[in-house]
Amino acid sequence: MYMYDPVLGRRRRALLRDKCVRIRKAVTGTARVTLRDVKNRALGTVAEGRAALFEDRVKVNDAVLRERVRSILGFVVRNPSSINVEASAGRVTLTGPVLTDEVQQLINGVRSVRGGYDVENRLEVHEKGDNVPGLQGDIPKPKGQVLDVFQDRWSPTNRFYWEQLDLY
Repeated sequence: MYMYDPVLGRRRRALLRDKCVRIRKAVTGTARVTLRDVKNRALGTVAEGRAALFEDRVKVNDAVLRERVRSILGFVVRNPSSINVEASAGRVTLTGPVLTDEVQQLINGVRSVRGGYDVENRLEVHEKGDNVPGLQGDIPKPKGQVLDVFQDRWSPTNRFYWEQLDLY
């Protein structure tokens, strides 16, 4: 009777139709983004597995290795822009100022990069960064890379998975 009211029934039916269309578009968009994310993660996992199995046969380009190392610097040191990275035939050379408490974390992080076989440490180690231009600023020490479930912003796949758990 509410929907078939002669005075407001047409408006109520239109509002219900609009809400259904909006929900359908939201679900479709969410499913599309989630499926794309799952596909990209699966392709990335296959590529990582292939690289781990055939790493000895494939030589990594020096520019690629340098960028791989640069990509992890922000996770291991406070001032990643002050560190220079050079790569040559799988050998990574690090130069620039760094704080004492970050050296070991930096070296371990660079050693974990796929394609790098040796790390040469030419870093200028400083106890405090007060008088070193590249080390100034009150920046907290990074804790390393964080798993997806502990991040502030989740990927669409994790968001969808945890939303499904809440429904049941």
